[in-house]
Amino acid sequence: MTSIDARQLGPFRLERMVGQGGMGEVWLGVHEDGFPVAVKILSEKANSNELFRRAFNQEAEAMAQLSHVGIISIYDRGIVTREIGPMFEPGRLFLAMEVANGGAASDLLRPLPWAVLRRLMVDLLDALRHAHARGIVHRDLKPDNILFAHSPVGLIPKIADFGISHAWDKQAPTALEGDSDAEREAVVGSPSYMAPEQVRGLWRDYGPWTDLYSLGCIAYELATGKRPFVGKDKHEIAHARLRRKPAPANLSAGYPPSFSELLDLLLATDIHERIRFARDALKWFEDHSPDTTEIRIEDWLDLGDRERTAYVTQFTVSEDVKRTGLLPDRNQAKTNRALPERSGLRLFELRETPIVGRRDHQKRLSDALFDVIRSRKPRGIVLHGPAGSGKSRLTEWLALRAHEEGLALRLRASHMYIAGRSHGVSRMFAGFFRCIGLPPDRTLHRLYRELGALGLSGQDARALTQIIHDAETPEPPIFRFSSDDERLAIMVRILQGMAGRRAVLLTLDNIDREPQSIRLARYLLETFESLPLLLVATARTSNDARGHSPWQDSDDMEALTQHDRCDLIEVPNLDPSQHQSLLQTLLPVASEVAEVIVERTGGNPLFAIQLVRDLLRRGELEWSAGRLKPIHSELELPKTSQSLWLDRIELGLNAFPVAKRGLQWLGLELAAALGEQVNQSEWSALCAMSGVQVASGLLDELISLAVAARQDEGWRFSHGSIVETLRRRAEENGRWADHHRQCAQMIQTMYSPSPASWFRRGQHLLFGESYDEAFELFVQTARRWLETGRAAEAEDAIQRARQALECIHPGDADRRLPMLDALETRALVGLSSLLPCAELGQRMLEWSERNHDDLYTAEGHVAVGLGVLHENLSRSLVHFNTAVEIFRRLDAATSLSRALTIVSACVYRKGDVEGALAAASEAAEICQRALRQLDQEANRFLLEIRLADALALVSAARLQKGEVDTAAMICRQTIDIYRRLGNVTKLGRELNTLGDIERYRGNNEGARAIYTEAIETLDVARCIDSQITHLNIVLLDLLDCRFESALPILDKAIAGLRLSGRDFFTGVGLVLRLAVSSGLGDFTQWDETITETRRILIDRKHSERDAIWAATMAAEHADRAGYPERARQAFLLAADLAELQAENERALALRARADGTQHQAE
Repeated sequence: MTSIDARQLGPFRLERMVGQGGMGEVWLGVHEDGFPVAVKILSEKANSNELFRRAFNQEAEAMAQLSHVGIISIYDRGIVTREIGPMFEPGRLFLAMEVANGGAASDLLRPLPWAVLRRLMVDLLDALRHAHARGIVHRDLKPDNILFAHSPVGLIPKIADFGISHAWDKQAPTALEGDSDAEREAVVGSPSYMAPEQVRGLWRDYGPWTDLYSLGCIAYELATGKRPFVGKDKHEIAHARLRRKPAPANLSAGYPPSFSELLDLLLATDIHERIRFARDALKWFEDHSPDTTEIRIEDWLDLGDRERTAYVTQFTVSEDVKRTGLLPDRNQAKTNRALPERSGLRLFELRETPIVGRRDHQKRLSDALFDVIRSRKPRGIVLHGPAGSGKSRLTEWLALRAHEEGLALRLRASHMYIAGRSHGVSRMFAGFFRCIGLPPDRTLHRLYRELGALGLSGQDARALTQIIHDAETPEPPIFRFSSDDERLAIMVRILQGMAGRRAVLLTLDNIDREPQSIRLARYLLETFESLPLLLVATARTSNDARGHSPWQDSDDMEALTQHDRCDLIEVPNLDPSQHQSLLQTLLPVASEVAEVIVERTGGNPLFAIQLVRDLLRRGELEWSAGRLKPIHSELELPKTSQSLWLDRIELGLNAFPVAKRGLQWLGLELAAALGEQVNQSEWSALCAMSGVQVASGLLDELISLAVAARQDEGWRFSHGSIVETLRRRAEENGRWADHHRQCAQMIQTMYSPSPASWFRRGQHLLFGESYDEAFELFVQTARRWLETGRAAEAEDAIQRARQALECIHPGDADRRLPMLDALETRALVGLSSLLPCAELGQRMLEWSERNHDDLYTAEGHVAVGLGVLHENLSRSLVHFNTAVEIFRRLDAATSLSRALTIVSACVYRKGDVEGALAAASEAAEICQRALRQLDQEANRFLLEIRLADALALVSAARLQKGEVDTAAMICRQTIDIYRRLGNVTKLGRELNTLGDIERYRGNNEGARAIYTEAIETLDVARCIDSQITHLNIVLLDLLDCRFESALPILDKAIAGLRLSGRDFFTGVGLVLRLAVSSGLGDFTQWDETITETRRILIDRKHSERDAIWAATMAAEHADRAGYPERARQAFLLAADLAELQAENERALALRARADGTQHQAE
């Protein structure tokens, strides 16, 4: 037997063993500085099993992230060596933890009085909200894992045993038995306290509510003396909670009457009916204070002659691990905590990083969140600054505090300079609803349940499923979007559903890298007045002298940051005093060390933190007089963050034979080519394709050095600067372009053809200097996305194609130049941004004139016509008609049908119904002929949409001509096409036309029902056209003289139409406003309204039949109210509108009535 003096494990002297099992031993010990510890050492057998080693390390990583008085602290971890632990086999893992020897909750007498139970629950809930905010769910909360420790105020509870904890925001099961698309895992936990989702093994349903269920079981038992569920064996106990509710709690005197209701909420079988945040339950207990303050937990402990020590029962949990397999690895967070001096340096990089010198930033973020909660209005904040200045750390700080206080739900989207599988808002929604790894059908099934709990529809579930699986292009699509605005509307609809219960905190990291996310941010702020959502985005500024970055030249970013509800906040590097304070907060380093680090890092927090870690790792600091001082007279520090990362990686690679290190470098460069977030399957395939064999322990080494961290479906580099470091290394050795070409080949091999895979390949080929191939892929992507209504993504692909083309240095005669202009014109139409089309069109016309190309002459005329459409309809028509003639001469059927449809819509607006009918009919015939001759099914969708668009115009024109039955037949045919193709927006528009038809038939009630259906359909897509349908509802109210009910509907519709730039319909709405106001006898805004109406409609040659009728009604009301001059103005307005519709006799009659009112006025 080894003597006690030999029982040394590094800085810990082990005094006696207090627990032993097949998984290991627990010893009581003392640190060399005198404080007591409990040391847990993995057994030799368990240590040889990789699964148990992972579980053991996971416990250390989980506990190191947590810094709370109600959670057992971990002081250190390590690996036994002969030098530090002569009595143990080398290689065994150990943990050193806080001692809690005051008993456990299982020793409490029961039933407990209310005052004791309340105090215990308050302490435990406070600890749980701390853990849950950091993404950790305990999953084995039970009385044996609630230990008591001595403190100046008596015994306090501490949660122990995080051996099977779950990272609840992760997207993978804890067992190796299931892949990331597996629905179930092996059951883990204690049967008497497990939540129903644990009994079923539904790991995607785990969350804070899982621990709250277990806590509800504990509260029930301590309050009543009985467990809520009983049975003859563990299986029966566990499954009892799936079949029935617990018996009503038989409570003693002193308990609040509503305590039973709280237990019901904690013990709800359905996770959506359960309390979701620990803070919510904590608030209930805080609101129900006992009458007495004399509360001593120790008075209710029954220890007998037993002694309790922390982690005596720890290894019983690991028997469950044996059945479940590999436990999940979590992202390694860093936590700063008050620990005994000289302890835990090996855990330093797992601790939470402190925030120093950002008090003003934290206050502004907090104030913004509280403002959103109070006002229920959306707000935005864009944090900008150099890399490593702490922008993302601030957003994480806000997210932690918001969760701890139960203030907001948090969604986060990350954006990388190369879009990968973990990129963007679609991945964000997939992550929040725990759908990552599921195929489309199972995603849809899950979203039916999750969105249904938010009060959203099956239609919403189908739309979100399509957004999540866009990259896979499921055929047929689960949901078809007609525009980017419709996609944005669905996303916001989901956010609205979430915000109905609690405010939403939406964080978008590196928003400047993704145009679609910028548009979502703008859409949120510009479209919604009532939505309790705080958007916090980050954007990186350059580290050059100007501090300028390309995003600052982006029109969309400028529009976002200049919105009156969005604040642009700079996050600069720290000044020297703040930098010194950060270092002292991290660790008590000597002043001479701090000064050198401050000078070297230039105020960059990330660089400073990494330098401290490197010094600790290299053993260059030692304790002296309570401070960490340099061992040598001069510290050797890397000159730049790039050299620091290179040194760090080199240190990790030293674990492998010299002959293999070169291949490991290549493997990491290939990972960097994939981007900051690395999909494991892609990386493995890429390395195999490149002939690189990555060592099995490489990733573990990188994680231990804080170079990488595990995440869903793979891992990520800890910071973007590491990717930049590897990029520079590969470029210096002439490998970077080759790496990207290999990436493109890997994507082509792994994934079926789709716009998402084409775009990713194009990105890599652009970096790989294969410009022609990249150009073709970007163009192919843009065309497909335009066909499916994704104009924003198409515009992004077009701009990437322009980058590739610039690198090719095309000649003046290169047809790819006008081709991109024509494509961009289509994208801008999809984005409702017509003004820039004029410049594109003029460029095409000039190119065509030089190169004698009729096709792009016609395309140029279309673009110019679109660009001046809102300013001068007549000029636009000249350009459109010119394009029609050229397309007809060239026999370019597809382009001709598109141009004819545009012409039809324009002449219809001018009142030329015959011209509109002729153009639309010809367009429809072209599409029908093309469909009959179609030999490629892939083009059918686009042709059918174009046919339906043309038929919609034919129907509207027939209706204007009074051919109601024919119009109705064509309208229903069009509705059937849109409904079959799943185009929600256009379906809603055509339902609106069908409502018009019923109104013209005199069936007002039938029209109202159809209009209501149209509004509901359009509201699904948040389409502004629903406001047009509201105008038709107002027309029905005018027919029934229901002016008071019409007014609020009308004002809201006009406001929405103004905001969206729909001038024509805004003008029609203003005519209706004249009729409604005069019907109410309110002429206070008459003069301004009629002046604006003339400017929008008459000056621009716009007219509409319903507007003629409404203007006439306004005139008659004004005349009866004794305002002959205003009546004359309205009659003249109606006459001018009639003339624009070529109703000359009607116009003459209206002018005669205007003259009559003038004579009356005289």
